[in-house]
Amino acid sequence: MVYNSTYYVEAPHTRCRDLPTVPLSFAKTHFAKLITDVVELGERVLITKSGKPAGMLLSVDEYEGLLETLEILADPELAAAVRTGLAEAERGELVEHDEVWRDVDAAVHE
Repeated sequence: MVYNSTYYVEAPHTRCRDLPTVPLSFAKTHFAKLITDVVELGERVLITKSGKPAGMLLSVDEYEGLLETLEILADPELAAAVRTGLAEAERGELVEHDEVWRDVDAAVHE
């Protein structure tokens, strides 16, 4: 996403340093373009007010993904299962797609 350097500002917040950052005045006048970039390009945009982070523009898909991630992390058993699966994958303990579906089909038809 490329914005006129007159409007683009450096993100003052460390976690948002690499995000496109625009002042509220720019966001107001270029909202349609920002929404298009967020939806079509998967961008996130930090919006500042008086030079301070004030809001974040992100797609509904990304927002829902963040909520789902928070739900997973809030469930200790599910979070542990995810960590176990990731560790197994790192060790190369993977199961082929066909094998997974064969086991699922067998379980459904029992």
